[in-house]
Amino acid sequence: MKKQSFINIKKFQKVLSIFLILLFLNPIYAKVLAQPTVLQEGKDIIKSNYVNTVSDYVLNAPDLTEMVKRLNDPYSDYFTKKEYAEFVDSINNTFSGIGIGIDLVPEGIRISRVIENSPALGAGLVVGDLIVQVDNNSLVGISSTEEAIKFIKGVVGTYVKIVVKRGTEVLNFNIQRREIKSPTVSSEMLAGKAAYISILSFGEDTGALFSQALEKMDDLGANSYIIDLRYNGGGYLGTALDIAGHFIGNVPGIIIEDKLGEKIKYLAEDHGKIMDKPIIFLINEYSASASEILAAAVKDYDKATFIGTTTYGKGVAQQLFPLSDGSYLKLTVEKFYSPYGNIIHKRGVSPDFEVAADGVDSLKVANLLLSSTSVPKDKSGYMRIDLDGKEFYINLKMARSDEYWTEFNYILSKNSSYNAYRGSNVGWQKITSEELSNKIYQGFSNYKILTDLKKDINVDKHFTINFNMPIDYDSIKSQGIELMEESTGKRIPIKLDVDNKSVIVTPNEQLKKGQTYYLIVNDSILDAKGKSIKQGVVIKYIVP
Repeated sequence: MKKQSFINIKKFQKVLSIFLILLFLNPIYAKVLAQPTVLQEGKDIIKSNYVNTVSDYVLNAPDLTEMVKRLNDPYSDYFTKKEYAEFVDSINNTFSGIGIGIDLVPEGIRISRVIENSPALGAGLVVGDLIVQVDNNSLVGISSTEEAIKFIKGVVGTYVKIVVKRGTEVLNFNIQRREIKSPTVSSEMLAGKAAYISILSFGEDTGALFSQALEKMDDLGANSYIIDLRYNGGGYLGTALDIAGHFIGNVPGIIIEDKLGEKIKYLAEDHGKIMDKPIIFLINEYSASASEILAAAVKDYDKATFIGTTTYGKGVAQQLFPLSDGSYLKLTVEKFYSPYGNIIHKRGVSPDFEVAADGVDSLKVANLLLSSTSVPKDKSGYMRIDLDGKEFYINLKMARSDEYWTEFNYILSKNSSYNAYRGSNVGWQKITSEELSNKIYQGFSNYKILTDLKKDINVDKHFTINFNMPIDYDSIKSQGIELMEESTGKRIPIKLDVDNKSVIVTPNEQLKKGQTYYLIVNDSILDAKGKSIKQGVVIKYIVP
């Protein structure tokens, strides 16, 4: 049995700060011939430290760029002094360019993120744009994002010409480069007092920024937390273990295995307390390296629920080695595993609830599940989801809004992943799979639903609602009556005319033929004496 050791992250912070768990942080490559002394220096470092045995074919390369290339390792690199500075800036989310995140596709590179206040945003680039040419360089069939980045980045103040495909359009942009500094952590409070914290990369100051975000959200009265690791390609191992400590405490956060097979367990940072509120992590196939370290540690100790898609699967660690001329080697030196010994490399971290459908936002799914962390004695208007051994409470008022209707329907469609319960004034009642398929009934379970009427209505016809008492007009104007399109949940703008006990509802836009609509009479409506109506009503209409 190989020896195992435990190391405290604080004691070895200086050492850990040069270990990189990195992917998609895009340095610019250059083939620069090293001086003979530096060449021998680099050769000795590679031979002694690379995770696998190095062949003579590799060691006999004419320069360090070629030597690293012959390792056939996508995570090892050789940086000139200038390239190393740019590399460190990329981890800390500081660089000279136009301010975009990219994915590699056969047709070129697709924009995955546009940084706030960046030249790209100002020029009009948007997420989803396909960049096919930069200056005179075609990006169609380009082999790596690194190669594309070297064309886009450049000296501050210079311009770069970009050709973009957006649907059927071909657009041309001439954008001035400038220094981009984007914080690696951002936060905001979402509906239901769910605190949202996004981590873009694990830079030098990310741990401190994350602690500040936690404190800020706590001060605002957060009831739950959503931690977003989507599109986070990695960074410093020490930072990942620092952040992990907020969730798991001062326990092993990672197992690292060197080339000799010796395993060392590194402890997560001790912050004096562990988060004890409901937590959801968002992950996807671009969450890699340090993101997977954090995710795997939190998942091993069952401290959160994970939503999204399986992460990238990078389970090898790199170390930076300085050379005498100021250049650097970045070499894969170790393998790493989750605290419980689970393999990450080429497997990744899988979600507890998969969200992979186009048009479905995993953040909105998480926000729905955390829309209420507690419910009143009368549970009418709530749905309970038992997922990953934890109970989540969905506020149906939020679920049936047009903003969340798509995500709510997606949750209902994944009913084999969880047990669901309908709330009432007497408690929880289990919902069958067949019942869950009726999205209107579940979204409006505390309403009287008149779907059996299936009233036909012409595209330009109005609706008339008769009440048995005079109605307060102001309460109707404030979303007391709504017209909803079934498939999207979109609210159709309407005009209301009130005549004592009757309300005439006229759509402000033409209804679609063959579409189903629901007229919603909400229980927020008050009568003339200020009393609310007893129960909301939903009426189904079909446009023939």
